[in-house]
Amino acid sequence: MKATMNIPSLKSDACKRKILRNLSRILDVRVLEVDVQGKIISFAYQSPMAFEKVKRELRSIGYPMENGYGGMDLPNWASHSQIRYVSRQKEPQMSHLVY
Repeated sequence: MKATMNIPSLKSDACKRKILRNLSRILDVRVLEVDVQGKIISFAYQSPMAFEKVKRELRSIGYPMENGYGGMDLPNWASHSQIRYVSRQKEPQMSHLVY
């Protein structure tokens, strides 16, 4: 599955590097894009648990998401007004990816 999140506190390349470094440590997550100007990150994930880990990690390093959602049924924290992007396209299997 794929998610795109708005990160208002994403302001520089240093922020981008910090986000990439921390999210790359989460299994079953692959960062697709970090857009500093647009303050948006996109990533692929394999399970709702991996999605929750991304949310927690971003919050813990000072980059809480403003809105975003990436597939399946809406979780408790999301409302229909928060949906930015939904993709039900199959992502490649991550078991063969090298981080």
